[in-house]
Amino acid sequence: GLTKNAIWFHSLTGKLSVFFLKSGMSDCFYFYFCLNIFINFLFTLQNYAIFVKMEIYQRLSRNYIPTNYDLFLHIKEQQESLDAVVTITYQKNEDDSKTCLNIHPNISIKSITQNNVPLKYEADYELLTIYRSTEPAQDISSYPIIINYKVTPNYQGYTGFYCHDGSYFTKFEPNYAPTLLPCFDDPLVRSTFSVKIRIPTKFTGLSNMPIETTETFEDEKEIQFTKTPKMCT
Repeated sequence: GLTKNAIWFHSLTGKLSVFFLKSGMSDCFYFYFCLNIFINFLFTLQNYAIFVKMEIYQRLSRNYIPTNYDLFLHIKEQQESLDAVVTITYQKNEDDSKTCLNIHPNISIKSITQNNVPLKYEADYELLTIYRSTEPAQDISSYPIIINYKVTPNYQGYTGFYCHDGSYFTKFEPNYAPTLLPCFDDPLVRSTFSVKIRIPTKFTGLSNMPIETTETFEDEKEIQFTKTPKMCT
């Protein structure tokens, strides 16, 4: 995770600093020692900036936390934005009028419903706030919340949900899971995941879980993967 990376950077530059310090018997090594201290400072700034960004993601209210995500992703060739649906089941820890999820600007919300009731929401990237229904009155944890949205893969890099050479991949570390689905992106909150993808027949679908079922529809196929154990995003 991020903290380990930060510690590793500090450990690495600390060793280098000690090495230069011990080797610095003459003035010619003093320059390299100072240079190493400066590099160490840059590493600290870089990792602190990433850590602050991670803190933004991790400071979501835990009044309601997801216990399960059912994700459906429809991938079509030559389509820039893809249709997706995530159904989230919540556990209630403390009463609240809303719940929040992490979300990236590459996701566009189409609708949010619960038990066929439209819910009010605000997408203030990088935060999605979903408000509890008052008419009829129902708690956030009473029924699963269904989010219909469009997601645009990253076509310019290799992080998050990205597309390369006509294939689609995910690289979520350290905090890119919200590029694929609105979620509670906190390493301390663990949920189960059920993933279903609909892809062109000529495509191959892979996951970190085995295939449970495969159904064919003309030039497409729908693959359901088995539910994961509890895990963080």
